[in-house]
Amino acid sequence: SSGINAEYGGVRVPDHKFVLDLCAELGAPIALTSANVSNGPNSLSIQDFKEIWSGLDVIVDGGQLLQATGSTVVEITDTSFTVIRPGRDYEKTVRVLSEEHHLENLS
Repeated sequence: SSGINAEYGGVRVPDHKFVLDLCAELGAPIALTSANVSNGPNSLSIQDFKEIWSGLDVIVDGGQLLQATGSTVVEITDTSFTVIRPGRDYEKTVRVLSEEHHLENLS
């Protein structure tokens, strides 16, 4: 099994200048894996996911992270959203989806 759910797709929206600049330079989003094995601990450095290096085309080392808060995961439809997993920037995510995009919070 590839671990890919064909019914849903995931999108990570970065808030990091290097990643945003890289996407702008490429003119396209970047397809990438999380830097940890599914359901494993969050990575704080590139050494934390050394076991998957051989399956990666590029590793960008941004240094040691200070925290390992997971991403907020949200299911979005045309008119609403449901928070599947609260995490980093949870409040900002809910505010943007509710107030700026006028989606109903079904969480």
